[in-house]
Amino acid sequence: ARTNDLSEIFAGGLKDAGVPYVWAASRGLYKKPIIMDVLSYFNLLDNYHESPSLYRILNLPIFKIKTADLVELNYWANRRGRSLYKILEIADGLEISDQSKEEIRKIVGLIQKHSQLAREGTIANVFFGFMEDSGYLKYLGGKDNQENRDNIFYLNQFAKKVKQFETATTTRARLSDFVRRIEMEQEAGDEGALDMDLEAGPEAVKIMTIHKAKGLEFPYVFIVGMVDKRFPSINFRDPIQIPDPLVREILPSGDVHLQEERRLFYVACTRAREGLFFTSAEDYGGSRRKKLSRFLIESGMEKQLEKEVLRVPTAALDQIRKTQPLIMAGEKAEFKIPRHFSFSQFVAFSKCPLQYKFQFAIRIPKRGHYTFSFGQTMHKVMYDLFHLLQNKEKAVQKDLFGFKTVETQNLASLQNKKDSISWPELKKIFENAWIDDWYPNEKTQKEYKRQGLKQLKEFYDKHKNCWPKVRGIEKAFRLKIGEDIVIGRIDRIDEVEGGVAIVDYKTGSARELKYLARENKEQLLLYQLALQELGAKDFSPLLVPKNLSFYYFENNQAVSFLGKDKDLEKLKSRIAEIISRIKSADFTPTPGFQCKYCDFKEICEYRKL
Repeated sequence: ARTNDLSEIFAGGLKDAGVPYVWAASRGLYKKPIIMDVLSYFNLLDNYHESPSLYRILNLPIFKIKTADLVELNYWANRRGRSLYKILEIADGLEISDQSKEEIRKIVGLIQKHSQLAREGTIANVFFGFMEDSGYLKYLGGKDNQENRDNIFYLNQFAKKVKQFETATTTRARLSDFVRRIEMEQEAGDEGALDMDLEAGPEAVKIMTIHKAKGLEFPYVFIVGMVDKRFPSINFRDPIQIPDPLVREILPSGDVHLQEERRLFYVACTRAREGLFFTSAEDYGGSRRKKLSRFLIESGMEKQLEKEVLRVPTAALDQIRKTQPLIMAGEKAEFKIPRHFSFSQFVAFSKCPLQYKFQFAIRIPKRGHYTFSFGQTMHKVMYDLFHLLQNKEKAVQKDLFGFKTVETQNLASLQNKKDSISWPELKKIFENAWIDDWYPNEKTQKEYKRQGLKQLKEFYDKHKNCWPKVRGIEKAFRLKIGEDIVIGRIDRIDEVEGGVAIVDYKTGSARELKYLARENKEQLLLYQLALQELGAKDFSPLLVPKNLSFYYFENNQAVSFLGKDKDLEKLKSRIAEIISRIKSADFTPTPGFQCKYCDFKEICEYRKL
């Protein structure tokens, strides 16, 4: 469709007809009921006496307050001229059910707890605190239906909004400021951007604007609303026009708006691989009949269209309803097999298939953790460090992976140069790379920052006169196992005699090789397998792995080994088995000691703590 408004009309029509559809709207996040729930709670924390917001919270399905009791609460609020929150504080003295009283005590406790958190913590912590403490996330994860999956998608989108706001705020981001920001966006007509994943979800009609369809292809495409003044649309001139002489760009000649509309028409037509359909109607409401779009007239299809007036019998719609029923709330959602797999997926599935489902299939939003923030910081420092050394050397040679000629580092000439990089330079890299997310308090963050600088100084002193010959930093790979693709990224690849050494960074303390967990060994074995496969494909002796290492920053030591052929074959078989089980969509939980470390333990009914 040319516009979101027209898309909405067809979404409503398909819904009424019982035809399954996915509306890839580019806006409307703030209008989604679950996001309105979260915003209402935020409003409530900002002002306890925001009675409409509190009433919405009291009506949530996670709180089992009886309708008759809600009526009673509102009655007393109106009779006494007090806010609904004030009535909740005296609810124990009202004639309402014991069940509702218990739920009200829980809600008041949550509001008080999260109000304190809003004053001291981050907006993200408040968001996850509400979703977890209230039981909302557990409620969404308990029933795997399309409605709940959609709601989880919207929550992830909202979490990104929170993250963007916190990142853009130079001082501590406050919940009240975030609430004001959303209010201003809505007052300005912004309904909240949505970034839909069109490959997720059920097989259904995909509804989207032409702008949203750029870069995508589908077997069959229907371009709707092919009538004059809708497509091409009317050109509404800007209220304040800039005189042409003041515009530095070269202005195109002719009707610029019509040229842009014609370009969009071309984009729409080229989205179809097998079949392309145009629809139009004479009556879209209003007093005048609509004329056919000039684009159809110009293309010579006007006469043909006059001969073929499509009338779909109701029997056809009935058949669609039977073969592809609309996915309703409560019905099991379809599991979308990933296009590719990763080591993180294998680890999650091996620990507990239900954990995999929560994290990768349903994609339930989860809290971050300051240890991950610290690990990301140290990885970023290493990346920037070796890029700086690369720029200092400015050696140009063909990339190790053979894609294109790029600047890579040949650090041999830097080995004996004390001025290759100074400690102040490296310290500045650390300061710029520091990620301050999810630390529980300022004291903890300062301690981790102190430890990070200490570890980095030890790393610098250990390598400053003899930097490794690095041949790859954060190198991505695609490995084919059977008919499936496994993707990953290697922290560092060093040149050693006769081949390369693979290095993966860890922020903990080095342990003896015999104590390495199986999943850690398998991670490096996967990297070895990827490089061996790539080396065999390109007949490159430079890609022969000679050593696999975990480098631990806490004591600046490495733990190394090299996989044997039997180890690699065993890993390939294990990966193939896990992928097969993932494809079977059997996510039966395997609770155990690992539950206490699971990101989803708060919402899992099978947990063992």
